[in-house]
Formats: sequence, C-alpha cells, structure tokens
Amino acid sequence: MSPNKPVRVLTILVIFAVFTALFTSSSDPVEEPEPLPLPIAGVVVTPPEEAVVTETTDIPVTTELTQEEISSEPDYLLPHLHLTGFQDAAEVLLREYAWGSGDTVSELQELLGVTVDGNYGGQTHQAHLEVLEQAGWSTENVPVASVPTTPNPKCGQWWDTARAAGWPEDRLPKLGRIMFAESGCTHDVISRTNDFGLTQINWAAHGDRLRAAGITRDMLLDPYTNLVQAKWIADYAAKHYGCWSQPWYMSGSWC
Repeated sequence: MSPNKPVRVLTILVIFAVFTALFTSSSDPVEEPEPLPLPIAGVVVTPPEEAVVTETTDIPVTTELTQEEISSEPDYLLPHLHLTGFQDAAEVLLREYAWGSGDTVSELQELLGVTVDGNYGGQTHQAHLEVLEQAGWSTENVPVASVPTTPNPKCGQWWDTARAAGWPEDRLPKLGRIMFAESGCTHDVISRTNDFGLTQINWAAHGDRLRAAGITRDMLLDPYTNLVQAKWIADYAAKHYGCWSQPWYMSGSWC
C-alpha cells in the first residue's frame, strides 16, 4: 500500500460524515422567538386567569329631597319646630301676620316655641323670621316694623317681655321711659312706699285686687308678672281716664 493511501481514505471518510450530517438534520429552519412588547407607562396588564369581571349598574343620583321625604322628616328642614307635620307647619308659617293680637298668632307661637300669649310682638317676629330664613322660604308674610325707631330707647332689654305680656308695639317707647323713671329698669326694686318692680306698682292702691287674684308682693318682682299687671292698670286708665299712662303721673308728665 502506498504511504499516501491512508490519508486519502481518512479524507474521504470525513467528507462523507459531513454530507451525512447535513442531509440527516431537519430541513425546517429554526425560528427566533418574537420579543415581548415593551410595557406602556401607567397601564397594568392583568393575566387572563386573574382577571375579575364585575357588573356595573347605573345608580340614580338624587339632587334634592322629594316632597314625601320632607314630609316624613320635617325636623330635618325645620329643627326648631315643636310640632310635626310638614304641611300643617308650612300653612301656619306662611300665613299673613300683623303686629298685635290675632286669631292665629297663638298657633304660630306654639309652633315656634315662644311664649304663647296671642300677641305678635318682637320675640315672635324674630323667631318667625329665623325659621323662614332657615327653610329658605319667603318672608313677605312677616310684618315690618310699623312704629318708627325711637332714638335712645329706654329699658330696651324688657321690651320683649312687655310684648309677651300683651303690650302693643306703639306703647313700648313710652313704657320704656316710664320704667326708666320709676325703677331705673331694675326688676326687683321695692320703694319705701311699697311700690314694686319695673313699673313700681303701688300695693296700697292695687293690693286688694292683686291679692284676690292670688298675686303676692314678691310676685310683682318678676318682670313678666309686673308688666302683665301694669298693662291691666294702663288699660283701666285708658278706659276711665282717657290716658293709659296716667297712673304713673308722679314720675313724669306722660299724658
């Protein structure tokens, strides 16, 4: 054998092995995997198996209370009212009123929770205005001041008590001056001549009538009681003497 023959055989075997490997391998090309999409800022992707599907229903939005809802809870709208029943309360509050006494004033006062005396005065007027304004209702039915404002009114702190005691609005300025002259607007003053309270009611002159009515001297030191009795005296003087302020002539020229 020629010395080069083994080399040629080995070369032939290598070439045959290479061709065999090429023809026996898969003819399908290998595909590169597609790259994953880049995430978008602010978007969270939920895997399909973890996704939760929820049903949404339209919820009606109520912008204002219905009439039935207000009627069932009047205190929500008018918390200071002492009576229940929206329609009844509204009817009383929206009636026309005037200063002084009236057939429906007591009903209004009971509704407002103020002193019930049947006289539409300053206390009732203020409470009436407050409730109407709180409810957002018109105040056109509330009377305006019919008496001019008095410069430097006297004993103004007792005017509402006088109104509650039945004193009409047009008498209050003079009554204030009388109380100032008689007692200095002090409700528990007792004079040396047995005159009592704000208007200094004289016990010698009026004691018998007051005692018969169950009123004692000490009771005259209560501002309301004193002003109720003072009004009785003033009305009596107006009827019999033509001047309601005549009983207080000792402290000034009132008539």
